[in-house]
Amino acid sequence: MTESVEVELNDGDLFHKHSGTNKNFEDEDSVDGGRSTSSSSSKPSSARRTVVSVVRRPSAASASKITSKEAAAGAVDEEDFVKAFEDAPSVQIYSNREMEDQMSKIREVLSDEKHDWEHRVVAVKKVRSLMMGGAAEYEGFPQQLRLMEAPLKLSAKDLRSQVVREACITLG
Repeated sequence: MTESVEVELNDGDLFHKHSGTNKNFEDEDSVDGGRSTSSSSSKPSSARRTVVSVVRRPSAASASKITSKEAAAGAVDEEDFVKAFEDAPSVQIYSNREMEDQMSKIREVLSDEKHDWEHRVVAVKKVRSLMMGGAAEYEGFPQQLRLMEAPLKLSAKDLRSQVVREACITLG
């Protein structure tokens, strides 16, 4: 978007005009600066006129939608999020006890920052696998999920970006 600003030097007075505005000529603040034609006719006609162009960059509100490929590294839109959430190995859970054992192993890995980051990534993905495998249907799942709060927070604050990314995808 380009806006032109005209500057007139008349007897040492500076006068600014902004073209590109949607003002009527009858408005008090019209394009001619609110001057009546009689006052502007009394000025000498030998005025110097300078035109300056100002280029404005589009604001965030008027910018076109940025696709995920153009976005910053690691950015995830909704479609990518759903794909990433479902991109976890499939797991079948057959009992409440099996679900609790799996969650306990995951909690152990995620609670210790000393574990290899790749193991922590696998553990976070395993949480999603359990959820998609039906773990949420067992009565002990809400309690196990509450116990996972601290390890998942730790994963979200990890220094390894891949661990943080997987934790954020898991937490939604």
